Amino acid sequence: MISLAINSHPASFVASLDAPAPTEPTPGVAPTLTASDALTGRDLSILISGVSGTPMPSVALTALSLDGVDVLAEATGTGPWTYTIPSAAIAQSVAWTVTATNSEGTDTASGSETIAGDQAAPSITATDSLTGRTLSISVTDLTGAPVPEVTLSTLTLDGIDMLSEVTGTGPWTYTVPSSADAQDIAWTVTATNAEGTDTASGSETIAGDQAAPSITATDSLTGRTLSISVTDLTGAPVPEVTLSTLTLDGIDMLSEVTGTGPWTYTVPSSAD
Repeated sequence: MISLAINSHPASFVASLDAPAPTEPTPGVAPTLTASDALTGRDLSILISGVSGTPMPSVALTALSLDGVDVLAEATGTGPWTYTIPSAAIAQSVAWTVTATNSEGTDTASGSETIAGDQAAPSITATDSLTGRTLSISVTDLTGAPVPEVTLSTLTLDGIDMLSEVTGTGPWTYTVPSSADAQDIAWTVTATNAEGTDTASGSETIAGDQAAPSITATDSLTGRTLSISVTDLTGAPVPEVTLSTLTLDGIDMLSEVTGTGPWTYTVPSSAD
């Protein structure tokens, strides 16, 4: 208060003035923060839904991790923030923290999402190679998410199941047993995951073993009856056997032979 006094004659004057009260500072208020996220495909957006405090807080994305690995440097924006989760066949977890700060303190908001792995039905190609009588079956291309399980699901030899005789888990090997006859082998490889199944198939014809014939034969004579018998025969395929010549004193008698092996011929009586 200011007072002013004036003394004079014949009268006196006294005046007073009130000074303005000092201004009180505005009280500070600690931050309050709310935030949320939205997932579109593999794009994560982090949004500030509410922030308050005095003075107005600064807000920052302070943590972002993918399966526990810091990926904060890969976020874009200054609020909202965006992060594109890299493609993967397995599920992934992403977690974030937003922090609001002013002179009165700090508040945080956090969240997390689990992103399913990419899903795709299997696609498989396979081929075989034949070395001698050994068949090898190999996968040449495989796609799908999650990674498909691959099995040799069928293997037949002339229509008979031979799967139990296969060795290996891919590539697979099967040795075709020896045979004088040609044989047909067929196989199927199957790829399976949660999204479906695909197969690849193939076949081969294996020629029979080849070997030139080897034959031994003998004869026996009972009275005037001659018998001719094969005592040993080898070759692949199995050789055809015929009695190709029979002569009596140089004269062809083949037409008079009976049988298809052994063969029999009765020598006619003769005074000589």
